[in-house]
Amino acid sequence: QDLIDACPDEKAVEEEIYARWLTDEGAVFSNLRATFSLKPTASYRWTGTVFVPDSERPCLWVSTTPDQGDRFRKADSYVAGLDFGIKDPTVMSGFNRRTLQQAWVARFSGHTDYTEMIPALDRLMDDWNSPFVVYDEGGGHGGAAREYLARRYKQGVTGRKWSHTSKVADITRAQFLCSNAGKDDGWALIDVPWQKLEFEHFQVTTVTKQGIHLDRPRFSAPPKENDDGVTAACLAATSLAHPAQQQMKKPPPAPFTHDWWDAAMKFQRRLTGRR
Repeated sequence: QDLIDACPDEKAVEEEIYARWLTDEGAVFSNLRATFSLKPTASYRWTGTVFVPDSERPCLWVSTTPDQGDRFRKADSYVAGLDFGIKDPTVMSGFNRRTLQQAWVARFSGHTDYTEMIPALDRLMDDWNSPFVVYDEGGGHGGAAREYLARRYKQGVTGRKWSHTSKVADITRAQFLCSNAGKDDGWALIDVPWQKLEFEHFQVTTVTKQGIHLDRPRFSAPPKENDDGVTAACLAATSLAHPAQQQMKKPPPAPFTHDWWDAAMKFQRRLTGRR
């Protein structure tokens, strides 16, 4: 009982005293229960030309609608990670830079032809205020799609080769965002079963089956499982390290006040070219 009393919270009791594996912990990411706090508000299926509501066979889940701003604040900007697959799915994961919340996640079958995927990616780019996209430069069938996105959106799209160094940096950032879930500088992800399962099962290997210690850790999904959703989210994570500062417009002065007359005189001087 003394040991139990010494534990700071119930979670520590379960882990330290009873050695129970908690459901909100994964091999790499922690605090997943708080991280997956967003319920999808809508789900859609891609018809080849448009997204239509579909809860049976969806490929797109959203937690909100694209932000449009208001008279005092510009519309929010978004960052998306894009992981192309061959036999495994292609995933695009989009985040609001200001709130760090996952706004949408799209998952296309590995058998989806790129000619169908390009219009779908175009639609997502148009709907979500032309997000800044970071894609994996590795293999996959996305060659034509990558070239198209780079040609059309130019500086709005960048490739990132997921070498060991960049992978560790992105995953470390994602770990921080997960651990801080529920705070202003933490993630909030959409609670979609396949995505949550990927985060829970994502693993790190430091020793081979033969007992040989690796020079550096290897991150991956377990055999016969996918990690495309994790990869897409991690690609976006580093670009969320420095949230875009929203430019706030100063409210206009009340009519006929001193500030109002001062602004009117300045405007008139600009029109006449006088200083």
